[in-house]
Amino acid sequence: MVISASKSVVPLQGRAVRASALLAVAVLSLSAIWLAQVAMRRPYTGKVDPETGGRFTFTLASEWVPAKTPEFGFAEKRDDFVFSLPKPTALQTWFETYLLRRRAYPYTFPFLKNEIGIVSGHQTLSGNRSPFKAFTLQGDYPAPKHPGFTDLPRTTVMEERHLLAAGQPALWRVTRTDLPLNPTLPVPLQRGSYKFYTYMLVVKIKGEDSWLAVEGTGDESHQRQIEKEVRALTDSLRIE
Repeated sequence: MVISASKSVVPLQGRAVRASALLAVAVLSLSAIWLAQVAMRRPYTGKVDPETGGRFTFTLASEWVPAKTPEFGFAEKRDDFVFSLPKPTALQTWFETYLLRRRAYPYTFPFLKNEIGIVSGHQTLSGNRSPFKAFTLQGDYPAPKHPGFTDLPRTTVMEERHLLAAGQPALWRVTRTDLPLNPTLPVPLQRGSYKFYTYMLVVKIKGEDSWLAVEGTGDESHQRQIEKEVRALTDSLRIE
């Protein structure tokens, strides 16, 4: 009786091992395909500045999808790119909801998007219509103008420093906004927060009235992905 029992257990264990191995191979294969796709970068070229004859170029991971921008707006922009993450599949949604315990913010605000925007233009020539009117210069480096530059309420500046991007003076700025989990409640009754991050790069070409800004926004579930992509875009930035 003992021998026959052991014989019946071994095949079951073998099948379980084979099934686990096949599942692991499938997961690794899908991961490899996904990583290969993400590693691919697409080149983008901005419009030529009629004042300087220069233009900006950069690359972006292929997973980012071009989004529509408003046809009309008050600000005068030379370049106006917007890219968003593709909508998650049903499997990704289930994985994030039930395994990672992530929940989407239940309230809708125009700034709550996992997006990367790139704009360029002039400051002096565009005047009040410039998308860079809220910035000033500290030496040759861009810096927020006070008063004039405003953050959302409950925003913490996590990092703000000067650096060079494409060999030009630039500002790197990271903020976190703590949104109330239920904004309909009175402030004394609000508990907890929903964290939203902004990664900003502002570039000013030295000696010219030519500016570029990159702004990546993301929730807590995607902020590392946004940060990584904005940094990669910064490294790829060129001026021709």
